[in-house]
Amino acid sequence: YIADVPSSDPGVISMFGCIAYNGRIYIYGGMDATNSAWPNYYYSPKIHFYNPGSDTWTTLAASHNVPLDLHGFGYAVSGSKMYIMGGRNEATGTDSVATWYYDIEAGTWHQVGDTPALKYLDYTVQ
Repeated sequence: YIADVPSSDPGVISMFGCIAYNGRIYIYGGMDATNSAWPNYYYSPKIHFYNPGSDTWTTLAASHNVPLDLHGFGYAVSGSKMYIMGGRNEATGTDSVATWYYDIEAGTWHQVGDTPALKYLDYTVQ
């Protein structure tokens, strides 16, 4: 289901989610500063994973992109699901209360509800 695109690395990304699953390290969302300077960073909707066994980065196909323009969100993994909780969109100046998960095995995003309060630059336990 995944059209993997080999890449040298994901670039200069900050305030992203990061989880470990099935021997890989996944990073997703956040702000991408690869080709710009603050305050002109743009939101990275991409999901990348690092395979320590082959020492390679892979970028998932665009159809798997994070559905929200957010950074500084809480994140966690449970089974094959990686979560986004809260976060902030600097362009609109709004904080999110949404909770989403990406099913790594199915390759799909799902909204599952809201956090009990606004969350920005929050931490979660894995």
